[in-house]
Parts: sequence; structure tokens; C-alpha cells
Amino acid sequence: MFALSFQNTTKIARGLGHNPYLMAGLVEILFGSLLFIRGRKRTSQRNVPIFLELGYFISLSFVTGINMYGLAKENLVLGSIVGLRISGAKWLMESVLLWLWVDSHKPYQKSIREHIQATKRDIKEEKTIQQIEWMKWEDQEPDLRLIKEAR
Repeated sequence: MFALSFQNTTKIARGLGHNPYLMAGLVEILFGSLLFIRGRKRTSQRNVPIFLELGYFISLSFVTGINMYGLAKENLVLGSIVGLRISGAKWLMESVLLWLWVDSHKPYQKSIREHIQATKRDIKEEKTIQQIEWMKWEDQEPDLRLIKEAR
């Protein structure tokens, strides 16, 4: 799949007068990197930033367009369908391979560093709560100035 996409990108690069291997390499490395990073975030059950989602889908659309263009030169209708299927297979590959690589079927466990940060947050929160309680306790003491004025 990637070889066919690489080949189609080199065809377009030649047509545009660019270095075909440099352009194809950049497009495929960009798409592969975005595919891996986005998949890694998704399978570790963390939020995927919107810029990463947009970059991934724009890159996927670009690669799909390249595949459809390159294959449509051979056969207009069948080439377009195969180009779409190649991109769908890449998307499926992302889901399957990254699921295998990062063990997404296992529940997420915090690292030691995350436990330490959570403990520090808890301690800070507990100290703040204690300070609030102390302020409330001090406020319960009668105000001697008010007592003197009342007498």
C-alpha cells in the first residue's frame, strides 16, 4: 500500500517538476508519523488534540487524492475506487497495528511520575483545605471589639 502510494506521489512530483523521491518520502513520512502519533494517543485513551486530528485527516485526504489521481490515469473508474480502498486499508491498518503495539486492550495504568504528580496535587489540595478550615475556626472566636462596644 505504501509502495503504491509512494509510486503515485513520485508520478505527481515529476509532473510538477519536483524531486520525486524527496517529495514522495516527505509525504509518506508525514502521513506515517501522523498516523502513528494519532493512533498512539487514541489507543492510550487520551484526548487527541484538534490540530493533530485535522493534520491527520488533511494528510489522509491528500494521500487519497494522490492515489486516486495516480491510479485514475491507468483506469478512470477502477483506479479511483482502488485509491479509496487503499486509504481505507491504511486507516484499518492504523487501528489494528497500533492496537497490537500499545496493548490498548489492557486497562490504562498510571506511571510512577503520574502517581507522584497526583500525590503532590492531593497534598497541595489537602493543605489548602486545612488552611480554609483554620480560617473558619479563627473566625468563630468572638470579636472582643464588638463585645466592648456592646457593653
